[in-house]
Parts: sequence; structure tokens; C-alpha cells
Amino acid sequence: MPRFATSVALIAALALVTGCADRAHPTHGTGADPDVAREAAEYLRAKRVEPLSGPLQALLADPEKKSVPTAPHALLNQTAPTFVLTGSDDRPVDLGDVLARGPAVLVFYYGYSCDHCVAQLFGIEKDLPYFTEVGATVVAVSPDPPARTLKRYAEYGAFHFSVLSDPERAVASKYGVFRPAAGDLPKWQAHGTFVVGRDRRVRWASTGDEPFTDTTTLLRELAASEGRYAAAPPKGGTP
Repeated sequence: MPRFATSVALIAALALVTGCADRAHPTHGTGADPDVAREAAEYLRAKRVEPLSGPLQALLADPEKKSVPTAPHALLNQTAPTFVLTGSDDRPVDLGDVLARGPAVLVFYYGYSCDHCVAQLFGIEKDLPYFTEVGATVVAVSPDPPARTLKRYAEYGAFHFSVLSDPERAVASKYGVFRPAAGDLPKWQAHGTFVVGRDRRVRWASTGDEPFTDTTTLLRELAASEGRYAAAPPKGGTP
């Protein structure tokens, strides 16, 4: 997949890796991979996540749609850790280069075997034109090697944003969504979604056991980072 400049578009309580991690293994007793795309679609239906429609400005100003407040995070209002990772086309993507073009959404996910993770990416893909309109870039990061991502693309279709490989989870660690096993502490990871302004400052974050699926909140935070909208609607929604 070419390096997309789709101008837009990453800790919760300590926990063992559950939920998506449990689904990251072949279907029990069958020896076959589950239909991740079908399960991802079912997850979005269960969460009542629908593709956005209508003019961008109307969506951002809709008083009936409350934004989700940022979660507490050590990186909030701090400079985002920079990185260079390889995408599914084996080309390096530099976060610094991405932010030179505009703000970004960083999505850290467990891998393509996690249907909840893939559901989040499917949701972003369907709303990608809005991210383009707001002038941002989406970057997704997982430990999957590029070859695995390409295999899944052949099965389910490609995403039109950069999907990068962080095999040692070094970047995920910098963003506080992965911790390797150490002593009596087990390996731990979380979903992470971050909005980063072109000034390289982390403006908004969500981490936890479930992926973040409220596209409107992300678009509002991105627009606000660019000074395109004077005020966001009152906050208080849920992911």
C-alpha cells in the first residue's frame, strides 16, 4: 500500500490481556482463523457505530452529539514520542513527516486477529473522507509484521491509511499501552487512540480494554487543534 498522506488520520487499570487477546487465537477446536471481518462488523453493530454522513461542519457542531473527554494520560500536553516504522508496503513512515503535513490520529491495536481492533479500523476507514477534509492523517500501529497485514488485506481489503509494524512494541511502550512481563508482573497491553497536533503535542487520549470508536470526537479534537472551530460542543459522551 502506498504511503498515504491522507491529510488527518494511541493507561487504564492494570489488567491481564483479555477481551481482544482471547480472540487473537484460532477458533477453539477448529484449527482455522475466525472470520475477523465478520466479527468486526458484528462488534460495530452491537456498539451502534454507523458511518458518518452529512457536511463536516454540521457534524462537528451537532449539539445532540456529545464529545468524549480525554482520559488521563502522562503524555497529555506533552510532545508526542517520535518514531519511524515500516508500513505494509515496506516503506518507512516517520511521525515527524506526518505531523509536518497536519495533525494525526495514532491508533495502537493488538493485531489483525483481534476483531475489536479491526472493527475500530473499519470504522475509521468508512469515515476517512472526513479525516481528509479536516486535514489530518490516520496512522495505525500493531506488532503484526507487514507480511501478515498484506495477507489480511488480500482476504478482507486494504485500509487507505498507513498500517505500521511495531514488532517489539517499543513504540507502544513509549505511548503507555504496552508493558512486557517483568518479575511477577505479566505482560500487559491496552488499546490506545491519540490525537496529536501538528505542533507535536498530544491533545487527547483514550486507552483501555476496548478500542475507541467515536469518530466525531476525534474529528472535533483534530479540527480544534487546527483552530478551524472556535468551540467544541459540551463533553460527556461515551466511546
